[in-house]
Amino acid sequence: MYSVLDIGCGNGVNLEFLKKHFPSVHRYAGIDISKEALIATEKCYPWAKFYQLDIQDSVLKDEQYDLVYSSDVIVYTIDWSTSKMILQRYIIFI
Repeated sequence: MYSVLDIGCGNGVNLEFLKKHFPSVHRYAGIDISKEALIATEKCYPWAKFYQLDIQDSVLKDEQYDLVYSSDVIVYTIDWSTSKMILQRYIIFI
């Protein structure tokens, strides 16, 4: 059983993929800067945790996850170098 943190979760589309292909994920959390996106996502996935955060803020320092990933987020940040530095603590860039 695994836990996942999705940085820039938006509408939760990655959660659907994880549930379908990796049923061993037992704990899912997502962060996104958009409050509107999170409100809709929380309604679809009430069993997951969602946080409204900017990736340039502290990213859930007290939480631990088996997998932390982000897709299509850095291109939307204002300060790319700071965002990359923060994300490098958590993910591997491919």
